Amino acid sequence: MSGLERFKRLMQYVRPYRVRFASGFVCSGLVALSTGVYAWLARPVLDGIFIEKNERLLLVLPLALLGVAAVKAVFSYGVNYLMAYVGNQVVADIRQELFQRLMRLPVGFHDSNTSGRLVSRVVNDVGLMANAASNVVKDIFQNGLTFLAMVGVILGILKMAGRIPHGATGWLA
Repeated sequence: MSGLERFKRLMQYVRPYRVRFASGFVCSGLVALSTGVYAWLARPVLDGIFIEKNERLLLVLPLALLGVAAVKAVFSYGVNYLMAYVGNQVVADIRQELFQRLMRLPVGFHDSNTSGRLVSRVVNDVGLMANAASNVVKDIFQNGLTFLAMVGVILGILKMAGRIPHGATGWLA
């Protein structure tokens, strides 16, 4: 069984919790977006406060940064809560299914395998699978979106500075 097939099989356990899983992805995207907003606000801070000596920005920009930090914190909490919920439910479902299968196995199987080994497999291996189902997928998605947000910020700053020819990035307009 390939890694992709295993992943698809594991994602079947996530299906009953797809609304919370999708909500976690939305929160993850908003965390990535707020990271891009942080980077976007860095230029007005540096240019306006330090170069132009605009004292009014000393009041406005810290409040804007605080607001972005609060929004990012709320959505970051949402991601962590929702993904932990989905991961714990997947663990419970898989453990329940494994327990049902273990109960139906012949006595000879239980004689040849120690109970400690079986319990260890059920507890540890299922926990690792649940981590793959929730946290790894979330991290890949969130970090990919953060990367795209940062590239967008860089291109936006370069375009505003006139460093990118106007026709070179028509999609950036």
